[in-house]
Amino acid sequence: NEHCSASLVTRVVSNLVELQLDNTNHLRALVPLLFRLKQTRAIYILEHILQLRPEEPQPYLDLAVALSQSEDCESLKRAIQLLLKVLEKQWDIRFDQVELVALMELNRVVHMAQSKGLMATIGVNLDYRLIGTPVIADLRIVATWDTDLTDVDLKVTEPSGE
Repeated sequence: NEHCSASLVTRVVSNLVELQLDNTNHLRALVPLLFRLKQTRAIYILEHILQLRPEEPQPYLDLAVALSQSEDCESLKRAIQLLLKVLEKQWDIRFDQVELVALMELNRVVHMAQSKGLMATIGVNLDYRLIGTPVIADLRIVATWDTDLTDVDLKVTEPSGE
C-alpha cells in the first residue's frame, strides 16, 4: 500500500539522519523527500538547519520557500520575515548576490499573499519599494547546493529541443 511504503521510507530515512543530527548535508537531502511525501516534519528539519547554520543565507531561503507553500498567515508572515533578514544582513563574500534570490522570492510571496487578500492580516512591516512586478514564468527552477567552491551547471532542454 502506498501510504505504508511512504511512511516506511520516511521512518527509515529519518532514522538514518538521526544518527547525525548536526550534519546539515544529510538533513537538507531529507527535506525534498519529506515534501514529496507531504510530511510536515520538513519544516521542523529546516528550522533545525537554520539553528545549526545561522551564518549562512541558504537556510533562511529554504525555510522561507517552504513556509510560503502554506496559505496560513503566520507561515507567510514568517516567510516574509526570513526573506527580509536575507536582504538586511551582511553576508560573507561566498554568498555574493544571494540578495537577488531573496528579492525575487520576496516579490513572489508578497504578490501571492496580496492576490489572496492576506497582506493586511499578515501585518508585516514591509518597505514596498522592494516590491515590483513579480516574474511570471511557466517554469521556475531553483538550484541550491551547500558545498563551497563548487561549480554547478544547469542544462535545460525545452520540448522544442532548444
